[in-house]
Amino acid sequence: MGELVLRFLTPLPALYRGFPLRPADEKDPYAFELDLDEFGLGIFPVVFSRDSATGDMAAHFEVMPLTVHKRPERTNPRRWAESAAAVAASAVLVRRHRARRTA
Repeated sequence: MGELVLRFLTPLPALYRGFPLRPADEKDPYAFELDLDEFGLGIFPVVFSRDSATGDMAAHFEVMPLTVHKRPERTNPRRWAESAAAVAASAVLVRRHRARRTA
């Protein structure tokens, strides 16, 4: 079974690889610790929460303090970029196919 990892969508490889989260409290399934000792920053609590009305997830970091909310899949910018690239590639292929057919 894998471990829970906090990853950041960034071109920086160290942040994209992610940081393992370890349970902070056996009785609280939403409480974790982020160990940044290797960078000389120490250990920071990370607590997840779920909105009871919508079911949306959020992560709360004591580091700054900072709260981040999970985006729904339909608003994920990576999905939009992948779709735009697929449409552009299809348009190029159709144009090349038409150019060969008329030549």
